[in-house]
Amino acid sequence: MKFENIMPLFTRKCEVSFHEAILKFTPESEKDAELAWSIKRPASGLHGISFAEAKSLPLAHYKSLIPFEKEIYLDQHEKHIAKDKLGCCYMLNQDSRKNRGIASGTKELHSIIKNPTLHFVDDPQDLRWLTPRDCLRAQGFFVDSTMQGLRSRGRSCSWAPGGAIKDKSRKRNDVFEAAGNSMTGVEMASAWMHAFLNILPSIHFPLERVFRPRAGN
Repeated sequence: MKFENIMPLFTRKCEVSFHEAILKFTPESEKDAELAWSIKRPASGLHGISFAEAKSLPLAHYKSLIPFEKEIYLDQHEKHIAKDKLGCCYMLNQDSRKNRGIASGTKELHSIIKNPTLHFVDDPQDLRWLTPRDCLRAQGFFVDSTMQGLRSRGRSCSWAPGGAIKDKSRKRNDVFEAAGNSMTGVEMASAWMHAFLNILPSIHFPLERVFRPRAGN
């Protein structure tokens, strides 16, 4: 059976933006935690004021960016507003003015990488960067426990049973790095299915040549 005939059995069309699919479910406490982290950075635009003062400001997350991050955001914003594509997500660790970095559209989100600095969402409804929970959800991980009272230190099907994304041994950056460059079991299985059903059958030479033992082995 062809791969394209199998995939509809496991997927369904979802015509929503990643704001509707991901951002609208982020707990307010996690947004606050990210803002509190940001304003502690010495180069932050809101460094030196209290969290309560920062939160009361409009566009607080944007104002808390460091100068380089703000410059990259503004450059990406200008490029995409010209295309009427507000709602994009930009990585703020690479200089887009030199044609570097990644920007997503309004109906898709790029794969999360390990060291992006911040994945900033240019969405008028929620102008901020992705939290650790958002990144995990974007990569397809289960981040909310559905089994009451389950305790497994993150080793169950849920990333964080009970809803605790971070704990004493797993800091904010640890979660970002774990989400970055990672793949869920569902994605991995789909990739293997594609390889076995579409790629390998199209190879026109015996596979034993690839795995043929070398002389002396």
